Amino acid sequence: MDTVMIYGMETYAGFALCEKFLQEGIPVCGIYDIEGKPAVQKQFEDKMMLIGRNALLEARAWTKDFVFPDEPPSVVYCAADGEGGIAGEEQVNALLSWASAMELQFLLLSSLDVFGEEQLVITEETAPEPDTDRGKRLLAIEKAAAKAYSNTENRYGILRLPVLYGPGMPADFMSDKKNPPMRGLLFISDAVSAIVKNDCSIFFRGMPLYLASERNEDMIRTAQALGHELTITMCGQKIPNGLTIECPEVTPIEEKLSQLKNDTLLKNRMN
Repeated sequence: MDTVMIYGMETYAGFALCEKFLQEGIPVCGIYDIEGKPAVQKQFEDKMMLIGRNALLEARAWTKDFVFPDEPPSVVYCAADGEGGIAGEEQVNALLSWASAMELQFLLLSSLDVFGEEQLVITEETAPEPDTDRGKRLLAIEKAAAKAYSNTENRYGILRLPVLYGPGMPADFMSDKKNPPMRGLLFISDAVSAIVKNDCSIFFRGMPLYLASERNEDMIRTAQALGHELTITMCGQKIPNGLTIECPEVTPIEEKLSQLKNDTLLKNRMN
């Protein structure tokens, strides 16, 4: 497979996706933006030390005069919704303008946060009504992608993710919410495996798709391990099967909990 580009490499999903592609022997051009974000910068630098020197990885910092590579990647993955903050509108528009002009395949990693807390049941006809700033910004990015690719819908896709968790998650993960209205949970390695291992053509339908969440009992046990209450009602998301991408690799619940308990970022909150 040719080189893939991951925009938002510093985000939780973006970095995990980068690691997975490298493990599969696929070259990655990773673009990151950590300027003015000291906490994100520290965690990003720590994670980069784990990767070390890798001939398959070209990591590039985003700057105001950023120049896109002369040799375009086969696919652009935009992970602009990480815990480090959503990329500015100007950056995303520049990325979309370049990618659509080059007619590159483009996959936006979005979130179920585009739906409001009262929108408990999602169907193909459900119009997002976000009630958080993060959800509103993500929906704006989705609309920008649809506009940029309005003439080539089969070249772009939107993947709305549930809450991702696992080793290396940000240290302040859900710390400011006593009982968050969580729509679903998905282990980070299962999420990126679904993106990398599936035939990428299934994502480029010009419409929002969803990654399947974990089973209700697994979500409840995980939430309890993270120190949060989670009810079946909050997990009762109903999405048409035709819009849902299944995970080809599912980590057993006991292994997930073991990895969480051994993660230094979470030990203080889980003990």
